[in-house]
Amino acid sequence: MNKESINLTKDLFLFFSFATSIILGAGYGMAGLWTIDILILFLFAFPFFAHKFNWNWVFSVALLTNTFLAALGMVLGAPSFLMIAGAVTALGSWELSNTEKKFKEIYSHPLSIAYQKYRVRLLGISLGSGLVVAEIVQFMQFKLPFIVIYLLIIMILYCFYQIHRLLSQTNQ
Repeated sequence: MNKESINLTKDLFLFFSFATSIILGAGYGMAGLWTIDILILFLFAFPFFAHKFNWNWVFSVALLTNTFLAALGMVLGAPSFLMIAGAVTALGSWELSNTEKKFKEIYSHPLSIAYQKYRVRLLGISLGSGLVVAEIVQFMQFKLPFIVIYLLIIMILYCFYQIHRLLSQTNQ
């Protein structure tokens, strides 16, 4: 396995995990919800132990937990821009978890560093653009008819299906 590729994704995984805890903790702290803030700090350690002891299931549970905490924070009055950013960084952390296991065959290839950099760049573009759109839409107020929203949802689901199909063909 290529050591530089592993370090790149591991460092970014640690960064996203740390950023998720800090952002969600700051949001709950600003809302004065200190008990949930302490819980977030306690949950912060689990992805690191999971990474060390190869507990693969923890990463999916951490994504669900952090997303739930972000949604709960929005309901309880925490700053929504921080809750959205916390959910986005949780998604980035989940995507980068267990990278060396997911792509074990690729690491032995000489172009693995270039592939990892390309993958991380695409992840950054995806997360960054999603975050920007989510934050902009949060401050915009306009009304759309139900049929327009319905058609947009169908279009988004179709795009996800096409991306999934493309990735499934690529992995075979």
